[in-house]
Amino acid sequence: MNKTQLVKEIANRIEGMAQKDVVAVLDTFQEVVKETVVAGDKVAITGFLTFDKKHVPAKSGVVQLGEKKGEIWTTSEKDEVKVSISKAYKAI
Repeated sequence: MNKTQLVKEIANRIEGMAQKDVVAVLDTFQEVVKETVVAGDKVAITGFLTFDKKHVPAKSGVVQLGEKKGEIWTTSEKDEVKVSISKAYKAI
């Protein structure tokens, strides 16, 4: 299911809810989650999902195959969004 299909399904299930209103709610939800996680806080929707920030340290290694074999590679450290699924959904 993509976002368009999700919007239609939610609008169909909630009487009097227009698709444009569902889109506004979903877009606002996404913005709030992003802003909260970027600020370093966790968003937890009990029984569904948890969004949190995860720090990924820099890595380095040596290329093992191909034309660049033996070259050293590195990545920069960064922060990523970690999404954890509730145990209730893992069993589905």
